[in-house]
Amino acid sequence: MNFKINSPAKINLGLKVLNKRKDNFHNIETIFQFLDWGDQISIENNVMESEIICKGIQQKENIIYKLLQILKNEIGFKEKLKISIDKKIPTKSGLGGASSNAASILLALNKIYNLRLNKKNLFNIALSLGSDVPVFVHGKSCQATGRGEIFENITLEEKPILIILPDSKISTQEAFEKNKNFCASGIHKKVFFNSFENWARKNFNEINKSFEWIEEYNDAYLSGTGSTIYSLFNNFDEASKIMDNAPSNMNCFVTTTLNNSKIINDIELWGVAKR
Repeated sequence: MNFKINSPAKINLGLKVLNKRKDNFHNIETIFQFLDWGDQISIENNVMESEIICKGIQQKENIIYKLLQILKNEIGFKEKLKISIDKKIPTKSGLGGASSNAASILLALNKIYNLRLNKKNLFNIALSLGSDVPVFVHGKSCQATGRGEIFENITLEEKPILIILPDSKISTQEAFEKNKNFCASGIHKKVFFNSFENWARKNFNEINKSFEWIEEYNDAYLSGTGSTIYSLFNNFDEASKIMDNAPSNMNCFVTTTLNNSKIINDIELWGVAKR
C-alpha cells in the first residue's frame, strides 16, 4: 500500500533565548504555529528493501533513518518501507522541515501499524531526534518553553502570511554558538521579538536585504534561528499584491497560518489502523 501524508512547516512567532542549561541546551520562549504548506511524503510498504528517497540528502544522514533505527531498537519495528519525500521546505531555514518529516512519519507509522505508542512514548522518541520534533507530534499551536518541548495550547488567528526564503543557510547549532549576546540582540520594539534577528541581519547580507525590502510594506520577523523571514497580513489579496512587487530574484510566496498541523488532520481521517 502507498500512504500519502502532509509534512507541514512551522513558524516561530518570536523566539527568546533565556539561558544556557547544564545539559548544554538553552531555555527558550516561543510561540509555534503551522503553515498550510510543506513537504509531501509517500510511505510504501510491501517492498523488498527499505529505502529513503530525499533529493540532496544521503539516506543515512536523513533524520528518518535515525527514526527507523530508534523504532527498531526500542520496539523491534522491522517493516521494510520505501519512503519518498518531496521537499519544499528548505534545509536550515527555520521552518522545521526535517523535524516535521520525522514527526509526520512517526505518527503515520504508529497509526498504520498500530504500534500503540502513547503520547508519552511518541514525545520521548521525538525529543531524542531534536528539540523541534515534539511540536510536530503535538500538532497544535502553542506557547513553548524549556528546550521548546513544554507546551501550553493557544488559539491564534489564522492569517495570510508572506514567506521569504533567502538562499542563506543557518544551522541551529551555528546560530547558538556564534550569537553570544542573546539578550541584546533582536529588535525589542517588535511584536515578536527574536533573539537571533539582529545577529542574522548583521552576518547574512541577503537576509538583511530581504528585511529591508519587506519592511517598506509591513512588519517582518525571523522564524526560528533563520533564515526564513515572514510577514503577517489581514487579507490574502494584500499579501499577494506585495508579493507581486518582490524583486525578481527573491523566492517568496503567500500561504496561511494554521492552528492544527495537517498531519494530525490526515491521521484522524484515516480512522482505524491500516495494515
